[in-house]
Amino acid sequence: TFDPSRNICARIMSDSQINRRFDRYLLHKLDNVYYSIENLQLVGTETIPIDESNEKQINLSDHYALQLIIDFQTRIINHRSALVILPSTNHWPMIKSFCDGDGPSFVQWPPHFNLLWPFYYLNHSLDDQLDILLPLRILLSQISSFQIQVDDFDTFVENHVSFLKPNEKSTQLMKELFEKTKRLLPACVKNPQNEYNPHLTIEQYENAEQLKQARSSLVLDKPFDFPVEYVYILQRCLKDDAQPFHILYQIPLGPVLPKLNSIDSKLKEFFQTMNLYENDESYNQKHDKFTKLSSCFQQIFNQQNSHHFRHSFVPYGSFRIVSEKDFI
Repeated sequence: TFDPSRNICARIMSDSQINRRFDRYLLHKLDNVYYSIENLQLVGTETIPIDESNEKQINLSDHYALQLIIDFQTRIINHRSALVILPSTNHWPMIKSFCDGDGPSFVQWPPHFNLLWPFYYLNHSLDDQLDILLPLRILLSQISSFQIQVDDFDTFVENHVSFLKPNEKSTQLMKELFEKTKRLLPACVKNPQNEYNPHLTIEQYENAEQLKQARSSLVLDKPFDFPVEYVYILQRCLKDDAQPFHILYQIPLGPVLPKLNSIDSKLKEFFQTMNLYENDESYNQKHDKFTKLSSCFQQIFNQQNSHHFRHSFVPYGSFRIVSEKDFI
């Protein structure tokens, strides 16, 4: 800040005696780092005495400085977070009937197909919304919902896992969705060369003999279908692997953003019954943030304009969604 009106050094140096502001910090952000501003203030505004007899003071410099204190934190990719597809809850009892009940699969996880796992561990920060949730929402707004049909069992012999697999058409649709999310969030894919193989894990057995014995009983009477209208971010506590995964975010496919509370009623009821949701305070905080986003999305996403929005929609310094009270 150059302030000839109050800074005697600036008054001496200036020809025009015009106050000017040049205060700025430019930050280069990394995908795995987010930050919060802890303090931002002008410094160097104090004066020092130069003549005590007549109380004359002089500034330390002809410019004031801008002090910025930033808290940088690493955005971690963690096995306690996953981007998934969930089958309709009316199929869950049938799916769980194939599990012997001793394994942790359906105790800690709901039945699911992984898209990206491990995934970013989110903490409800504004950076999470701008860097991950908003780009993901923009991507999914350009993808129509689709049907998945599951028609058979299969196994991974090398790690003794049984799983349900979708038919060929459904597999292709899920692979297309995976490829798009992978391009958006490449850091969540450890080895991009590995082929994505969508599957719904039923059980992991201790050895090949147990898998062989169980394989004969894994017979699907008939295929079942369910719609993919949302993808879900599942998460559990970083410090306690005994805690089950809960739904952190539900993100719709398609150009129209429905209300946040339009979550499938049966799915919501199940997670409430099993106490799998996060606490009320955390959920309400998330709800408030997404209400702000919702009012914006309902205006900008439709069939005519959704193709205009890409990852460049959020360039440096261009987009924030805040309420009036956030400016105070």
